[in-house]
Amino acid sequence: MQSSVPHDHDALLDVGAVVDARYRIERLLGEGGMGAVYRAVHVGLGRTVALKVLKPEWLGFGEVVRRFRQEARAASAIGHPNIIELLDTGSLADGRPYIAMEYLDGRTLYDELVHNGAMSTPRACRIGAAIAHALAATHAIGIVHRDLKAENVILVPGNDGEIVKVLDFGVSADLGDAGPRMTRPGLAVGTPIYMAPEQALAAPPTPGFDIYALGVVLFEMLSGQPPIDGTTAVEILQRKATAAPSLATLCPDLPTALIELVDRCLAIAPEQRPSDAAEIARVLERVNAEPTLPLGVPAPAVARRRVGAWIVGGGVVAGVLAAALAWSLRPPADPTPTAPPVLTPAADAPPAPRPQATPPLAPPAELDTPKPVETPTPIEPTPAVVDDAAPASTRDTKPKPRTTERPTTATAPTPTPASTPAEAPAHASTACERERREAEDARLAADWRGMLRHTERAECWSSKSARQKLRVKASLELGRYGDCIAFGRELTDPTAMSWVRQCELRNSREQPSP
Repeated sequence: MQSSVPHDHDALLDVGAVVDARYRIERLLGEGGMGAVYRAVHVGLGRTVALKVLKPEWLGFGEVVRRFRQEARAASAIGHPNIIELLDTGSLADGRPYIAMEYLDGRTLYDELVHNGAMSTPRACRIGAAIAHALAATHAIGIVHRDLKAENVILVPGNDGEIVKVLDFGVSADLGDAGPRMTRPGLAVGTPIYMAPEQALAAPPTPGFDIYALGVVLFEMLSGQPPIDGTTAVEILQRKATAAPSLATLCPDLPTALIELVDRCLAIAPEQRPSDAAEIARVLERVNAEPTLPLGVPAPAVARRRVGAWIVGGGVVAGVLAAALAWSLRPPADPTPTAPPVLTPAADAPPAPRPQATPPLAPPAELDTPKPVETPTPIEPTPAVVDDAAPASTRDTKPKPRTTERPTTATAPTPTPASTPAEAPAHASTACERERREAEDARLAADWRGMLRHTERAECWSSKSARQKLRVKASLELGRYGDCIAFGRELTDPTAMSWVRQCELRNSREQPSP
């Protein structure tokens, strides 16, 4: 795991610092809006842990501090092998709370999907069943996760196979808690892509929230893309007023029982979803046990814009969704089927397009003899990138016919003085050809700094968009999101635009929280 660039150096702990006389900081693993996570080691036991520390600017917000501590209580109360193990809690000298968790040397399910696309059916069923078991244990003690998503699932290689862990119970809700709400009435907590329609309206939490979210995760694993997506939270939640597309529209060859399960999980009405997470686990395990289960063909890695975890103001979202959702959830007046309501966004948002897989990146047009080689995976891949190696079948290597015919005359041409030949364009020079070859070699070697270096000379490229596309890719990989956005401002290529959207999202996530 790679650390993100900190915004407030004073708020971060120094490498070598000892927290609460127990944990020595080794390195920063990541940073979010509320806290930072470090790799640390217990000075007495020598055990490596992940140490999550609240940011100092949140100390004055009692609700945030309570939610932070709630994560430790919720996860430790469940005690399930598919839920991250919480080891310890405490406070820094300045009062900031921390949580010590087991250190997991793996990658998130989101990173796995972005890098490798849709999974084989057996693997998706195994991972989905593990998540369902974790949710069943969570619901059994009266807790709703409320923010289940691909980013909150860790996949860890193990001797006996892949280990699946659900984490981040920071916004979980206790169904039996009659005390003060941890979020104000009228506020919806969660991540829009995964939020159930009723969750977006700030309805009281129920296990149906998590069942819907698991349906989204299953849809992503099997198809490579979410069932409903958009560029803003409001746009996504508006689209949830109508039924999600059936998984069969993208994966018609999957087992019928599996398609029906995912479609039921994504039902608008909570009562139409599976009764509990244990039922989901049973169906997935039964499907996975079928001897004729198709392996499925993983889809290409899909670049997906993430609208991050939100505490959505009910006055904004509910005002847009309430009428449509009320219509959708009401019992039918008569058995005659009617068309679903058409929602007209106040901001005239475009209609929801059917998600399409992002096409692979073709090599720069200026390379005379592109080689059909696959892009090697970097040793430490940066999250949220797409495979940019184009299969040989998609490359047009047939040279354009060159006109060589010259007019002939009956008599020999009259000799004329030798004229100065027209100056060749700069991009045709030997030096520029070498720069383009070096840029392509850098791309194939995942040498992103080298790729930026060899694309600096604009005059070496006859196609401005081909050059800018390479610079967008390199900037994304290097975490230079501002440069990535600037380089891609005028591009219309779908793949490049998807990278720019990733940079915009990551850039916004790195901005200080209000």
